[in-house]
Amino acid sequence: MNYQRKPVTYPQRACELTRWAGIALLTLAPLWTPSPALAITINVNFDSDRSDAPAFDPAGTQLSSIMNAAANYWEDLIEDSWTLDIDFFWDNLSDTTIGLHENRGNSGGREDEARISFDTIAPDGTTRLWFFDPTPTVHGEYDMTQAILQDYTFEQMRDMYDSDPPDLLEVNFHGAANAGAPAAAINGLDLLSVALHEMGHALGMTERVAEDEVSDYEYDFNPSFINGEIAGAETWNTIDV
Repeated sequence: MNYQRKPVTYPQRACELTRWAGIALLTLAPLWTPSPALAITINVNFDSDRSDAPAFDPAGTQLSSIMNAAANYWEDLIEDSWTLDIDFFWDNLSDTTIGLHENRGNSGGREDEARISFDTIAPDGTTRLWFFDPTPTVHGEYDMTQAILQDYTFEQMRDMYDSDPPDLLEVNFHGAANAGAPAAAINGLDLLSVALHEMGHALGMTERVAEDEVSDYEYDFNPSFINGEIAGAETWNTIDV
């Protein structure tokens, strides 16, 4: 049975990509058996010519560290033999936009070139406050909580899914910053979550390129994350967020 996750907003920290992949930004259907695959390669490059130079990260050093961590998460999850090149940079984006993905090229029905920009100025004109996690694979700044489908009401299930996934499906793994976290984690935006989100668009979690990508179930999961099973991801999204 196919089941699809409807898009909802993402939490402040949605992490460990094996679990993050089951929340807001992706719609998963691990219901098929693909041929063995290798691993996706994500090349990330800081575009210094295009980038603004905000005082909090003028050379893009901290942004580069987070983008590399986000790429590593996705490379661990997806087992396709495919290369995606991403240029990224700081920019003063419009209104409340905090991150923006642009499709710059496609091949074989999949995106292979992208740009991702991150906001520098908040809507009130102040400098955007980002949390740059120095340990992006360790989430001690956040009180992480798991949720499975049966934790939700019937109405909530219908709002989230178009069909009937199993009750024990993990649908959420997120957390708010705890009292001992740095001020930027408590009061600002988690850059890792936004980077994972925008990178997900480049991997097909967007209405602009998803149709060709899901028609032949392009994305294979790492079997070590699903008890040795072989499975793929089907994505569906009505809007880009």
